[in-house]
Amino acid sequence: MKKILFILYTCCILLFPVSAQQIPSFKANDRIVFLGNSITEGGHYHSYIWLYYVTRFPESRMQMYSAGTGGDASWNMLERLEEDVYGKKPTVVTASFGMNDSGYSEYLKDDVEKFVSSQLLRVDTAFRKMQDIMLAHKDTKVILVGGPPYDEKWQNDKNKPLPGKNETMSRIVEMQK
Repeated sequence: MKKILFILYTCCILLFPVSAQQIPSFKANDRIVFLGNSITEGGHYHSYIWLYYVTRFPESRMQMYSAGTGGDASWNMLERLEEDVYGKKPTVVTASFGMNDSGYSEYLKDDVEKFVSSQLLRVDTAFRKMQDIMLAHKDTKVILVGGPPYDEKWQNDKNKPLPGKNETMSRIVEMQK
């Protein structure tokens, strides 16, 4: 019986492959702007992407810019979207937010659900306005990069876990979808 179940399971896997969303690679002469918060500003992932392309496709002549600002939430990014991002005349914009939007010490206080509801409404409002601006720039491709998960288990002498923050982060990523 186990052998039959294993064969059926294997057939299902082969017949119905699961694949991640495929994002086309950047192309020659693209101007890519990475919009985000400190994770974008200090994380340097845009530098690694640029290094990958410049070392493997040097003839592509791509330009990549960071528009990451530490401490920014979606409503801050909205305020600087036209000047700081579209002012660079991008062909591609990547946008990532959520960590600062979801809050921090508020998870250690009473009535955290009221705070979360308020923040989600604020994020949704800012994101819809950002979306309108992005859609108005018809020649620019937009790639939304979901915010990272928050580790609710890690702690040290200075930081306490923030229970519920990861769930809020997940809800923000769902908004982006």
